[in-house]
Amino acid sequence: MSTIALVLHDPAASRVRGIWSLLEAEFGLSGVHKVPFPHVTLLAFDQLTHHDVKDLLERVSQSMPPFMLETSGIGLFGAPARILYAPVVKTPVLFELHQAVCAELTKRGGQIPPLYHPERWVPHVTLAQGDAARGTYGQAVDLVLQQDLRLSFEVRNLTLFDWIGPRYEPCDRFPLMGRPAAAGEP
Repeated sequence: MSTIALVLHDPAASRVRGIWSLLEAEFGLSGVHKVPFPHVTLLAFDQLTHHDVKDLLERVSQSMPPFMLETSGIGLFGAPARILYAPVVKTPVLFELHQAVCAELTKRGGQIPPLYHPERWVPHVTLAQGDAARGTYGQAVDLVLQQDLRLSFEVRNLTLFDWIGPRYEPCDRFPLMGRPAAAGEP
């Protein structure tokens, strides 16, 4: 399975890594290392190769300017794997980007897991994931609630990740190079 992600940059990336380190030291939660870069997964897909999606990502990145996102609160997915996360505010720009890429990949024959369909997708920054001793996630939530979870970050590129061995690795980056709309432009 491949993923398209929005990679966080510093200072937000360093803050997320700090929370990862804290949760690993306190509770042994190290599942975040499956994707060792703080990020927001735009979507995951199967049945398409890097070559199949490269032109789409190049076209999108050339027309889209960098944009800002922020997190709000804390969340927990329970199944199929426990994931503690910081929800990302689903702005119109983010939602439109997700819908457009999802629709185009589906047209090209890509298989998109149901959790990444536009009506179910929850954009987020993963703080912890994986199995832990019973009750550990409750303690982890308490610890995370003591941290400043307000993150604001600029999305500067789309990154294509592939599963390589025990984790996902970036295989290509597509810098957002569009120009922002001038005042008064749609």
